[in-house]
Amino acid sequence: MTRKTTLMSVLFALVAFVANAGSGIYLTGTMTNWASTAEELAQWEFQNMNDGHYYLIVDEVLPADVEFKVLDKSDGVRWLSINPNYKKFGLGDKHQIYTDNGDNQLSFTPNGPLMFVFSKIDGDFLKIDTADYFYLKSKETNDWAATDDWHFAYEGNGVYRLVGEKLLNQEFKIGGKEWDLSFGANDEKGAIVANDDYMMWKGGNSGNIQLLRPINATEIQLTVRDEAYLHITGETVYPESVYFIAGENSVELLKSGEEGDYIGEVEFNTLAENGLTAWHIAEGMEEGAYTWGLEADATEESTEGTFVFGGTGAAMTSYTSFTVKFNILSGAYSLTKTSSVADVEAADVKVIGGAGEIRVEGAAEGVKVFALSGALLSEGETIVKVPAGIYLVSVGSKVVKVAVK
Repeated sequence: MTRKTTLMSVLFALVAFVANAGSGIYLTGTMTNWASTAEELAQWEFQNMNDGHYYLIVDEVLPADVEFKVLDKSDGVRWLSINPNYKKFGLGDKHQIYTDNGDNQLSFTPNGPLMFVFSKIDGDFLKIDTADYFYLKSKETNDWAATDDWHFAYEGNGVYRLVGEKLLNQEFKIGGKEWDLSFGANDEKGAIVANDDYMMWKGGNSGNIQLLRPINATEIQLTVRDEAYLHITGETVYPESVYFIAGENSVELLKSGEEGDYIGEVEFNTLAENGLTAWHIAEGMEEGAYTWGLEADATEESTEGTFVFGGTGAAMTSYTSFTVKFNILSGAYSLTKTSSVADVEAADVKVIGGAGEIRVEGAAEGVKVFALSGALLSEGETIVKVPAGIYLVSVGSKVVKVAVK
């Protein structure tokens, strides 16, 4: 995936900086001895979601007779509550709160950490629920609904965990049951990958989180504090093969020895009228398969470069017989023209196919032997035992076919 510095990314960073400066909105009450300064209420400050919502996770188990208010010092000073003679907060309740009221009270006895969600959209509202608040949602897994099998368990100190074998293969978001709190794609981070920390963008205006590759996850950790991070533990899922596509022609590239690498041999009988062939990479031949290409069609040929996931632009080559190497993690590609045995021997290196072996003689560095499928069979060895067949031998910058009896 490529990364660009754009106006949107600059604005993203600016908004994130402002959001992290502190919301100036606090929960205070009998549990804080009605403290009212930012220093006293540091651990009781709501975090800004950048969309009019604010959240506070309270790990301390509050007593049933606790009294409290929302102290909004973001623009002036406002003490917000509902009249307890009119109604109290039940678990999962959301009520509009006002100035000049009595103290908020609970109608239930807490038995664990709580989530407080404050919103300033068409009035001031407060919702109180259990801290087990978040779900992973996608179109394929649960049709963007909150379901038990994708429900994070809260462990304390802002850490949530979803354990069990899960296949992630579509874009997704993290959200509350009703989407009042949601975390999505961070444009600066790009797509999420396995076994790496991914900082999410807070708020309902964020995009869906994209997967660079499908992931067989065994555990997903969500950390929600002043920022929100996701860590997916598991194995990246790679296709068994990808395809070199040039018009109506296609060649299968198979997994090589290094992670994410695919390799294969391409031969053309003819080129286009301008002497160039346009090509790209697809992860399958079926309609809707993932594709890799340039951002726009190339006007000149290249022997190496980088495709972007979902790119529709084609690269160009004038080669008619060559080896293609493509890395599905980085999008990097390279084309190596297939040489004749004579070409390689002219460089003081001899590649000899004998009975059950391949022998490379001369000043040979970087010798690699591949099956025609693209599988790497040997690296750095000058005598390689192989069954009878046709093989590709890479010596330096040249690749040659050799037959073994």
